[in-house]
Amino acid sequence: MDVFEWKASKKNNYVALGRRRPAGITVVRAARGVGLSQRYLAVYLDEPGICLAYSDDGAKWIEHKNNPIEPSESDTHNSIVYDSMRRMWVVYMRPPVYAGFTKRRVAVMESPDLQTWTRPETVLLPDEADLPEFYAMPVFRRGNLYFGLLHVYDRPVGTIEVELVFSSDGRHWHHVAPRELFLTRGNQGEFDHGMVFATAPVIAHGEMRIYYGGTSTLHTQPSKTGGAAIGLASIPVDRFFAMVNSSQDQPGFILTRPLLLNGSELEVNAKMLPVQGHIKVAVLDLEGKELPGFGFEDSKLIRGYDSLRHQVSWGAGKRIADLPKQPLRLKFQLEQATFYAFYVK
Repeated sequence: MDVFEWKASKKNNYVALGRRRPAGITVVRAARGVGLSQRYLAVYLDEPGICLAYSDDGAKWIEHKNNPIEPSESDTHNSIVYDSMRRMWVVYMRPPVYAGFTKRRVAVMESPDLQTWTRPETVLLPDEADLPEFYAMPVFRRGNLYFGLLHVYDRPVGTIEVELVFSSDGRHWHHVAPRELFLTRGNQGEFDHGMVFATAPVIAHGEMRIYYGGTSTLHTQPSKTGGAAIGLASIPVDRFFAMVNSSQDQPGFILTRPLLLNGSELEVNAKMLPVQGHIKVAVLDLEGKELPGFGFEDSKLIRGYDSLRHQVSWGAGKRIADLPKQPLRLKFQLEQATFYAFYVK
């Protein structure tokens, strides 16, 4: 990239970022309307602590003038995300203090302007059902939720694998039952048999692509030349987990909390069995009564087997743009269907 000289040559793919020991970097696109002139923002670890940098092209970087934004060391994969609902930048890291023999937990610090930051506060620590240490947690937002790729470290064995967690506010986190691993290590002899380190997904062509680091060695073993590589895992967009009606003879129902449906279109991410499978949608007031013209009997059947974007409508071409602007609930009826997400556009 002709940016950084190494062994008397700039013919390499190094970027000039950091002063002495840069590591644990996360690069994100700068959110619109937040006052940043550069396209990219990076958070990373360097010898002074946790730092920020800006770039227009991802290759040439300008360090944040107030580095470090946190003087303690977070020797792991640190991440930054913008919460547009609260207009807040949020950094996830390790806490600066030990509790017992480790500080491998997840902490958060926040800033409205990237200039002034709160002190790190621990928001996720292992409970009695967890392995004892959380190595890192890259965080990203989809819709109104935070998602975390929780790196679970088994210290006695030396392995690291990834579990999916989620939160509505970025502070109170929930495991996806029954705590299945989201990204597992490879088989014996494969490049990622020892440890896997995931990053926030890249969305392209209907997929969420997770580029991850994998090692053939364990954390308890010395690294070796050629013992690490980059892998790719993918899922269809927003299909982290699903709700399925448990009976083939009776429908299942999903009832949302009260929502302000500020949009003109409603779409459903779902798949269903051919012929018999379908989904209906009703709109309810806060007392649980169907709104006239928006009940299950008015709902047009959602069919078509598998789509990330099933269109929802009711009789006479009614759509959510025709609803009153007040808190309402959505109720979904599933017949041999698998439900992933809904979108208000």
